[in-house]
Amino acid sequence: MRLEIHTEEASMSEFLKKVLPRLDQSQWTLNENCVIRPHNGKADLVKKLRKAVQAYPHMKEKMYVLVLHDQDSNDCKALKATLTEICSTLPKEQFKVRIVCRELENWYMGDTYALDQVFGVTKFSKIKEEAIFRNTDSTHGKHTILQILGKNSYPMLGIARSIGEIIELDRNTSPSFQAFMNVFNGNCLIPPMKGSL
Repeated sequence: MRLEIHTEEASMSEFLKKVLPRLDQSQWTLNENCVIRPHNGKADLVKKLRKAVQAYPHMKEKMYVLVLHDQDSNDCKALKATLTEICSTLPKEQFKVRIVCRELENWYMGDTYALDQVFGVTKFSKIKEEAIFRNTDSTHGKHTILQILGKNSYPMLGIARSIGEIIELDRNTSPSFQAFMNVFNGNCLIPPMKGSL
């Protein structure tokens, strides 16, 4: 068996490289039977995912697919329907689509202490009870983080790696992060699956 994870961009790939080895599962090992395939945005992901899905049934190994895509300003249900349709030639138990609401930084906001540690501040944990942290998936994560930091940018790949090493997995307050985590519940990724799609 082989798992292929398709991500919209490189930051998610770098984040996952640190998170996946920390999961309580033993079925999938990065760069052995688990591969992360980052893409250059939505158009690139859709184009290459279509080709990959056509090729997977011809592989010797049984292929499992996880697609991760930022919601950004898209309609969440419509975006998920589009990506699910692309994968629909595969058996339902062999693929999952997860929409990151709204973007990777919203997952970061689910752990204010990790944000403080990575950025070397105490700003996030001090305001973790404020409205923007009650449902971290409802705000524009990167913009909010930059606003709190008083910065215009940060090294996205480096932050993704650093956060991935320490982010709280089970108690992260981002609902969409927990939907991602549900894919891996039960010591294996796709079979058997716990949680709803």
